[in-house]
Amino acid sequence: MPRSSNGGPRPGPIPRALSGFGSQQPKPHRVRIFNQEEAMQERTSSLRIADAESPQHFCELGVLLLDGSGSMLAKTSDQVTKAEATAKATRELFDRFKNRSRIPRNFRFALITYDHQPTPIIDPPVAAKQLDEHGDYNPVHGHGGGTRIWKALEEAERIVGQFLAGAPKDGIPYRAVILLMTDGLCNQPDRTRDTARRIKERFGSSVTIAGAFFSSGDSFEQAGAQLLREIVDDPELYFATVTTGDQLRDFFTRSLSTASGVIVV
Repeated sequence: MPRSSNGGPRPGPIPRALSGFGSQQPKPHRVRIFNQEEAMQERTSSLRIADAESPQHFCELGVLLLDGSGSMLAKTSDQVTKAEATAKATRELFDRFKNRSRIPRNFRFALITYDHQPTPIIDPPVAAKQLDEHGDYNPVHGHGGGTRIWKALEEAERIVGQFLAGAPKDGIPYRAVILLMTDGLCNQPDRTRDTARRIKERFGSSVTIAGAFFSSGDSFEQAGAQLLREIVDDPELYFATVTTGDQLRDFFTRSLSTASGVIVV
C-alpha cells in the first residue's frame, strides 16, 4: 500500500460515483424560448402601450396644398398620372401618421387642392388619428385648369391663422408646416412671392413653408422649380424635385420631421 510522507497510508482516489456526494449540484436554468410570432407580439404590444402613454409635447399642423392643374394628368415613370401618384402618396402619408407613428397625437392635418381656384378637402384640420387613409385625394378631381399657387397659399394662411389662434396660453407649442406641391409655373409668380412673404412675416418661426416640384423632366420646368426655391424657408431642407409618388410621400414626411425636430415614423 502506498505510504504518505508521515508513514501513514496514502488515501486513494475518490470513486467517481461518490465525487459529488455531499456537494450541491447547480440546478439547470429553465429558459423560455420565444418563436418569432411571440416576439413580434410582445414588441407590438409594448409599442402600443408606449403610444397610448406618450404625452403630447407639441402640436404641429401639416397643411397640404396639392396642384390639380391639367398638367398633373401627365404620366410618371411608373406609368400613372402625377395626380394619381399624388393621391397615393397622400394616402400613404396619412397611414404613416395615423397607424405607424409613435407620436400621432402631436400632429393635425388639413388639405387643399387647387388649380386657378382652391378647394378645401380637409378643413377644419383633423387629428392624425382621425385621418382617412383610404380617401380620394386625387387633386385633379374638380379641377384641371391653370395654376395659381397664391390662391392656395391664401387658404393655407387662413387655416394656419385659425390654428395658431387656438393655441392655449402657457401650453404646448403650436406650429404649422405648409406642404406645397406643384408641377408647373404659377401664372402670377410675383403674387405668389408676395403671399409667401406675408405668411412668413405674419407668423414668423411658427410656420414653415416646404415645396415639392413634381417634374416630368422637361427643360421648361426650371422656372416653376425656381419659384418654389424662392418661397420655401430653406431650400436645402424644404425643397425637393420629385418624379414619383414615393418621393413626394417621403419629402412630406421628412419636412414634417425636420420642422418638429423628431422622427415621426
